[in-house]
Amino acid sequence: MNKRDLLEVAVKVMGLYCLFSFLGSIIALGAGLSSVDSKFVENKTIFVSFLCLASLLYLVFAIVFVRWGKFIAEMLMRGPDGDHLAGQAALPPHAHLYFWVRILGLYFFVSIVGHLVSDLAQAGMSMRSMFWWGRLLGEILQIGLSLAFIFQSQRIAKFVEGVAEPITEARAG
Repeated sequence: MNKRDLLEVAVKVMGLYCLFSFLGSIIALGAGLSSVDSKFVENKTIFVSFLCLASLLYLVFAIVFVRWGKFIAEMLMRGPDGDHLAGQAALPPHAHLYFWVRILGLYFFVSIVGHLVSDLAQAGMSMRSMFWWGRLLGEILQIGLSLAFIFQSQRIAKFVEGVAEPITEARAG
C-alpha cells in the first residue's frame, strides 16, 4: 500500500465520519420538528430549514468522499505543476509543505461547514445575540481560509517557507 492509497483511505474515512454526522443531524432535525415549545425555538422555520441543510451537506460530503475518494487523493498528491511527483526522482508529494497545506484546508473546510450550518440553524433560537453574529463571522472567515489553503496551497507554502528563511539565517549568523 503506497501513500496515495493511504490518503484515499483517509478521505473515505472522512466520508464515513460525514455519514455518521448526517445520521446525528437527522436526529436533531426530528427533535426540532417535534418541538412545540416556542420559548426554545423563536423561529422554527429557520431552525428546521438550516438543520435540513446541515443534514444535506453531511450527506453530500459523505457521498463525495466515499464515492470519489480516489480522485480526491490523486488531486491532493499532484505537484504544483499538476504532475504526479511520486514517479519522479524528486521528493514525493507528502514531503512538500503544499501537500500538508491542502490536507489541512480540506479538514477545516469539512469541519467548519458543518459548524456554520449548525450555527445558522441556531438563528431560530438566538439570532439577536452578538455572540452568535461574532461566531458566524469567524466561521465564514475560516471557510475562506480553508478554501485558500486548498486552492492556493503552493503560494501559501512559498509564503511560509519565505517567512521561515530569514529567521533561520539570522540564527545561523
